Amino acid sequence: MMGALARWRKPDKQTAYDAALARGAKLGIKEWVVPRERMELGSKIGAGGFGTVFMCKLNGKTAVAKQICPARLAAKDLPLLQNEMCLWAQLDHPNCVTFLGVSFDPTEFYYLLCEYMPGGSLFDRHTALRSQATPPRPQTPQMLMEMRQIAGAMDHLHSKKILHRDLKSANVLVAEDGRLLVADFGLVRYCQSDEQANMTAETGSYRWMAPEVIRHEPYGTGCDVYSFGVLCWEMLSYSIPFPQHTPVEVALSVATKGMRPEIPAHSPSVLVDLIEQCWQQQALRRPSFAKVCSRIDAIEGATALRELPGAAAGLIGERPTADCSSVETLPVTGVEAAAASQASPPSSPSSGRASPGEKRKCSEARAESSQPGATVIVVSMGAGAPEASTSHSPHGSPKGAELKRPKSGVDLASLGGDGQGGEAPASGESKAPFSLDGGGMQLFSDGYDLKRPKSVDSNLASWSKSALTM
Repeated sequence: MMGALARWRKPDKQTAYDAALARGAKLGIKEWVVPRERMELGSKIGAGGFGTVFMCKLNGKTAVAKQICPARLAAKDLPLLQNEMCLWAQLDHPNCVTFLGVSFDPTEFYYLLCEYMPGGSLFDRHTALRSQATPPRPQTPQMLMEMRQIAGAMDHLHSKKILHRDLKSANVLVAEDGRLLVADFGLVRYCQSDEQANMTAETGSYRWMAPEVIRHEPYGTGCDVYSFGVLCWEMLSYSIPFPQHTPVEVALSVATKGMRPEIPAHSPSVLVDLIEQCWQQQALRRPSFAKVCSRIDAIEGATALRELPGAAAGLIGERPTADCSSVETLPVTGVEAAAASQASPPSSPSSGRASPGEKRKCSEARAESSQPGATVIVVSMGAGAPEASTSHSPHGSPKGAELKRPKSGVDLASLGGDGQGGEAPASGESKAPFSLDGGGMQLFSDGYDLKRPKSVDSNLASWSKSALTM
C-alpha cells in the first residue's frame, strides 16, 4: 500500500482534464465538465442527501459546490444523481437555480456546481418572521410577484416535460436581489407524456405531497401544482403544514380525508381561490402552471384597476367578513357628475349599459390622454348613494373590496381565462368586456359595469374624475 502511494504522481492538467471528460461522458454531461483548477473549494456550509455542500470560487465568482463520493452511494442513488445533473442542465430560467457544471477531482470525489443564493431559503425567511413578537402580514403585491416567479419557474420545468416532485419552502432560495428561485432537483423526473403515469410513489416530502402520490396512484404534473398550493399557503401563514402532526399522520389525512391546512383569515379572497384550485383532491381539476401564471397576471391587472389614488393606496383588501352579495354601480359625485347629469340622464345602476353622458366623458378622457393605447375606465354617472363607513386593512385597502362579476358573465379577475383555467370564453357565450377603437384605445363595451360591494369606503365615491386614464 505504501509503495503504491509512493509511486502515485499528480497527473498534469491536460491528463486530469481528459480523465474528467471521460467520467463526464459516462454520466452524459461531458459538455458541462469544468477543469478542476478553475474551482477553489471554500468552507463547508451544509450537507445534502448525496454529500457535503461547500462555498467555492468558480472562475473568481462565488458559487456552491456539492461534493459527491460515488463509491459511497447506494446502487439506486447513482441513477438519481445522474438524472439530476442531466435534467438540471436543461433548465434555463431566471427563477431556477443555475447549474454551472461538474468538476472532477483526480481522486474519487466530484462536485456539482451551482450559483450561490445569499438570502437562504424561503423556509428560513418564514422561520425568522414567525419568531417575531408580532409577525407582519404578507404584502399582497409582493406575494403575487413571488408566486408568479415560482409558478413561472415550474411552468418552465413542465414545458420541458420535467417534474420537480419536491416543491416546498426549503427548496425555494432567495437571491441577493430578492428573487425567488426553485432549487434542489434531486428528485426531478422526465415525463414524456402529459398523461398521468406510473412513477415512484411517496416521492418528496409528506406535508407537501399530493394525495395521488401518497396513494400510489399514477400521477403527473398535477403533483407539482398541489405542492405549489401548499407552498403558497406557507407564504401566507409562515408555517409548515400541520406542525402539530407527524408527516405520516398528515399524509394519511390528506390522502384519505382530504384534509388541508386552514387558510389565515387575513388572506385576500383572490389568493384563497387560487390556492384552493391548486390543492384540489382530484389532480385533473387542478390548473396547469401556464394557467396559474395567467391567473396571477389577471389578478395583478385587476389589482391595478382597483388601485386607490395616492402613493399609499393599498391594492387588494382582506377577505370580506360581511355579506357582499348586494352591489351597486360606483357613482361619481361633484362637479363632474353634475355636468354629466345635465348633458344626459344618468343611467340606471341596474341597466348595466353606459349612458350617452358616460360615453362622452370617455371620449373626452381619451382626447386628453397623451399616452397612445391608454386604457380608459368608464365609471357610472348614477346618483350617489349613501355610503357606509368600513374598517380598513393596515395598508389602506377597504375590507371586502373586490370586483364583482359583470352582467355579461365575464370575471375581471380572469380576463385572460375562464373560471378554471385562464382561456378566453367561447365566442357567443358572452360579450367581450373590451373593444378596441380605431385609435388603439381599449374601452369597456356596453353592458359592463365596474362594481363593488356597498361596504367600500366613501373615498371611492369622491373621485373628482369620471374617467381615469392609466
